[in-house]
Amino acid sequence: MLHKENALHVQPIQQGERIHLLDSIRGVALFGILLANMLFYQEPKFISFGLSPNEWTESYNVAASWFLDLFVVGKFYPMFSILFGIGFAIFLKKAFEKGVKAKGLFAKRLTILLLFGFIHLVFIWSGDILVNYALAGFLLLLFFDLKPKTVLNWARWLFIGFAVLIGFFGIMNAALLEYLPEEIGVTTEVIHEANEVLQTGTYGEVLVFRLVNELPVVILNLILAVPMILPLFLFGLYVTKRIDIFRVQDHLDWVKSIWKKSLVWGIVFTILFAVHKGEVLPIPSFLSLGLAEMFRSFSGLALCIFYMTSVTLLVQKQTWQPLFRLFSFPGKMALSNYLFQSFICVTIFYGFGFGLFAKVGPALSILFAIIIYGLQMVVSYYWLKTFQYGPFEWLWRTATYKKRQPMKVKG
Repeated sequence: MLHKENALHVQPIQQGERIHLLDSIRGVALFGILLANMLFYQEPKFISFGLSPNEWTESYNVAASWFLDLFVVGKFYPMFSILFGIGFAIFLKKAFEKGVKAKGLFAKRLTILLLFGFIHLVFIWSGDILVNYALAGFLLLLFFDLKPKTVLNWARWLFIGFAVLIGFFGIMNAALLEYLPEEIGVTTEVIHEANEVLQTGTYGEVLVFRLVNELPVVILNLILAVPMILPLFLFGLYVTKRIDIFRVQDHLDWVKSIWKKSLVWGIVFTILFAVHKGEVLPIPSFLSLGLAEMFRSFSGLALCIFYMTSVTLLVQKQTWQPLFRLFSFPGKMALSNYLFQSFICVTIFYGFGFGLFAKVGPALSILFAIIIYGLQMVVSYYWLKTFQYGPFEWLWRTATYKKRQPMKVKG
């Protein structure tokens, strides 16, 4: 019989056991998520229900907005999610090898992540993803013992089903915005109030506004957001069942095949998304905008896989290794960097900081993201020279194993 104390003998993955390719991809995903989130930090998108809260008409801002929509938004959170699925499988495999109740240990890990996410969601920023990941992670436990093909089928059909459902809700939402905007509470007054409070309010005023106006919407969205993440986790789980993730170089033919397919589908779905977002076809506006949301999901997954396989292939070439090694440093402490991104951005944009909310367009947002992430690269590099983990990774591991983890790099 296994004993609870056995869990204390399972140590988290040490630096020497890390898969550096995954750290590099995770670092790329972290940068993409920051790029995608920049507009959410500075516009009341959580309560605008798809209505454009601020119109940026300058040509450079329009171009930047299209760039973000076509190649960034919806492409990197799937990457993070697939990596979570891969990490889940590695964690359980390692725990099983140590002879412990692996699923129980992982459930504890998810519970701690849920606590981090709840604190982040309530007190820092409404765009938290950690709560979604923790809740979806509990569902992922149901699929660990399935065969690879079964996992892939579940992932594929769940994703298609929820993408179509998102398209349906997108059509309904766009129709309400067009014909009955008052019925869903979207008014210029609400958006004006959001801009004013978030731009000039104290921390207490911003917190109250978010708790009253944003949090209920975010929590309601969990009903769809959590199941939508599950198939992405399953794609990651499938990869670990399909290939030896510790020896990706032995499976490059398979990676190249996936790369080609994802590129083709990425182009197709991106064009379909652009056509409907631009309302090119002679169909009702609400129908076109709703379909755009569905095609955004499909293009997001396809381009996400294309980006991941591209990094995998490029890392095999010595010329590209130094660049992706830079991404690996923030990737090794992705949880800490993700949370620090929120601290930095709410300070920049909210009233209790520099108050730039609703004042920075898409083009400047890209520049801000590059500067912030560049700083994170530098800080992560020097931090990891002294410490094994980021501060929140260390706290997460210590709480999971109920034992203080060694923090400093062994000399």
